[in-house]
Amino acid sequence: MPFIGPITGQVRRLVIASLFSIVALVLTGAGASADSAVLGPGDAISVSVYNRSDLSGAFTIPEDGNISLHLVGTVQAAGRTAAEIAEEIEVRLSESSNLPFSVLVTVQSRRPVYVLGDVQNPGAYAYAPTLNVQQALALAGGYFRGRLAESSSAETDAIRLEGEMRVLSTEIERFQAEETRLLADLDAFADTGEGAPDRGEPLSGLDREILTATRSARAAQRDQIRNLQAVLQRQIEHQGEEIALRMAQIEQTRDQLDDLRALSERGLATNSQVNDLSSQLNELDAKRLELQIARLTAEQQLSMAVRDELQLLDDARANDLARLHVLEGEIATRQIRISAMRNMHAVAMAAGLVTAETDPEDAIRVTYRVTRMVNGTRTKIEVDPTALLQPGDTVEIERSAPD
Repeated sequence: MPFIGPITGQVRRLVIASLFSIVALVLTGAGASADSAVLGPGDAISVSVYNRSDLSGAFTIPEDGNISLHLVGTVQAAGRTAAEIAEEIEVRLSESSNLPFSVLVTVQSRRPVYVLGDVQNPGAYAYAPTLNVQQALALAGGYFRGRLAESSSAETDAIRLEGEMRVLSTEIERFQAEETRLLADLDAFADTGEGAPDRGEPLSGLDREILTATRSARAAQRDQIRNLQAVLQRQIEHQGEEIALRMAQIEQTRDQLDDLRALSERGLATNSQVNDLSSQLNELDAKRLELQIARLTAEQQLSMAVRDELQLLDDARANDLARLHVLEGEIATRQIRISAMRNMHAVAMAAGLVTAETDPEDAIRVTYRVTRMVNGTRTKIEVDPTALLQPGDTVEIERSAPD
């Protein structure tokens, strides 16, 4: 049976690729939705090639949309996801060297969104994957209070309160939907991390998709780890067989050497024959030692893989709990603000400044427009306040008095 060193050849490449894939999945876990969006000029990314720091680096995508890497050349980054860029780099490196490569591309920062028009603080604001027009308005400090001078200050403030209460209510609904999704995900940890029943609260289509994608990603990570465990287990078993074979050969050679030495003492064998057989015995013993070291290394890696499988769910559960804690604070803060605004609005109603039937849409008309790149062309579209934004979008908010 041929000798195999400490996880060499095809098995070693598979182990390395599997380990790097696990790292890539863990790193992208919670941010998967962000990294799945299409990239564009101004986005910052990092490229990591496993065990090849000379091929790794950080890049800001230029206006032409291309980045340049050593040994790879020009790679189109704009209009593609991080995973698609990583796949092309892997293929081109492997084709040029006939060796396997593992590449991880992560998004470091996105182009900002720009908020203009009738807002308190127009300017650029950091993009987030779930940012919508209402939230961008909140980031910009709300509506500009100097507009529409024809309305009385008190009436305008009352109407503004109603609008801000609607924004806060929408944010609370979004946070509560995320909270429901996280609680449903936490239910999975009561069993094995898969197939556990959800809580009774219904999930929206988008939140249901996010929950399904989260569980699928976690299952994929678990499968990667288990595949690695299986490879290492087979490696350990094979090395055990090799060690047993070497031990048998060593015992047989040692007996032959004892017999040959006895013959040499009687002049029936030469010293050269004794030395040759002694060298063979030393080589067999050295190979046995190499195999034992290789098996020990594989056993250590298997132990780490088992630990990683246990840690996978623990980390995911801890992340869910931490996010839930943040959400509870965000919801509570907004509920307090809404309560205060309702009290202020009630005072305005009692003073006769507004009536219960007052509708902000009747008093002030608000138009939301978004300018973004569509198929290489800057396009302006009118949207509703809950529309999701994309990196690089320009939001223009216009308020006007009724006709």
